Amino acid sequence: TFEDGNDPRWTALEKNDYTNDAQHYYSEKNAYTDTQGNLVIKSEAADKTIVGFNDVKFEKERITKHFQSAMLQSWNKFCFTGGVMEAEIALPGRHNIGGLWPAFWLLGNLARHTYVGSSEHIWPWSSSVCTEKSKTAQLVSACDRVQHYGLH
Repeated sequence: TFEDGNDPRWTALEKNDYTNDAQHYYSEKNAYTDTQGNLVIKSEAADKTIVGFNDVKFEKERITKHFQSAMLQSWNKFCFTGGVMEAEIALPGRHNIGGLWPAFWLLGNLARHTYVGSSEHIWPWSSSVCTEKSKTAQLVSACDRVQHYGLH
């Protein structure tokens, strides 16, 4: 399993997702490896009532989510500093039927998904090119004079 502390690189979250009015809850029980070593993220119709802190409204709230899935993060577990990240992913559903939003995101350490306060409610981005816009758009950028962290 990918419960916190069970894997050196990945942690499955036990967390509400309230971004974009999401109707699902992330459960660590929905992420596991099968008998062939493949990662399985199970999505299912399952009610989950929770009380959580909404850091957009800055208040606690009780809500019921009607779907359950999983999210894995490598936050503060390893730092990808270059090379190629490769994944072979089989997404659920059919391409021409709406309702699902499966995703594979590589966000880096600029922010944490579902922790919107970590990005001040702005989608994180980065660039290895210095432009007039990027000079002031983010704290760490390719415009920095410092020659480390792979920025130049």
